[in-house]
Amino acid sequence: MVYIRRIGIEIFEYLLVFKKQIYSSYLIITPSKGKKSLTEDEVNQAGALAMSGAVATIDFLLGKKLDKKTKEIVRKFENIREKVLNYSSKSK
Repeated sequence: MVYIRRIGIEIFEYLLVFKKQIYSSYLIITPSKGKKSLTEDEVNQAGALAMSGAVATIDFLLGKKLDKKTKEIVRKFENIREKVLNYSSKSK
């Protein structure tokens, strides 16, 4: 069983019950600069991200492994993500 909840304006949490244990994680999603609240689309995307985290946790707990093709996609994504983070930290 997975619960997704929003706490206040910025916090999105999942609670996962698996084999009588509770697993939890949260995301902090802030409104765009100059805005006081998230748009409906941003709220929906944050909920989807939280659900993805819950599913990844379930996969890990079940011992599922990524196939080679998926591992390569993840590697490429992480490389791009790292470049973006490095670029944005240099531009500050």
